[in-house]
Amino acid sequence: MRLADRIRIARKLKEMSQKKLAEALDVQRSTVANWEGTENITPGADRMRRLASVLNVSFEWLATGRGEMNMAIHIHDVPAIEGLLVLEDAGEIRLVLAWRNAPVRIRQLMLEMAESRMSTKLRAIRKSTR
Repeated sequence: MRLADRIRIARKLKEMSQKKLAEALDVQRSTVANWEGTENITPGADRMRRLASVLNVSFEWLATGRGEMNMAIHIHDVPAIEGLLVLEDAGEIRLVLAWRNAPVRIRQLMLEMAESRMSTKLRAIRKSTR
């Protein structure tokens, strides 16, 4: 698979348009289109690192096609305010990162979904302990 294909796949999985990716990288949309095109135009190493970070894929996979596609998320990748944020597993980290990257209306849906699920679980627990 070509680099252009890996960029396009990662961008689409991240649900980003070429324009949004270009804005995140501070480049023109046509630059992203060129990277995804047939002319084998490739970003430089620094831009490739930023691209991997924005798309949340491993640098190795993006650059070479080898290794795991998804970038491992580490606790230090999630900033905390005065050390108040303590995340215990990768799922929590993914959830916080998804929350921070989501538009306001999606955040509201995330909250409603989580609260609804918790209500259902709590009802089931109460019912089973009677």
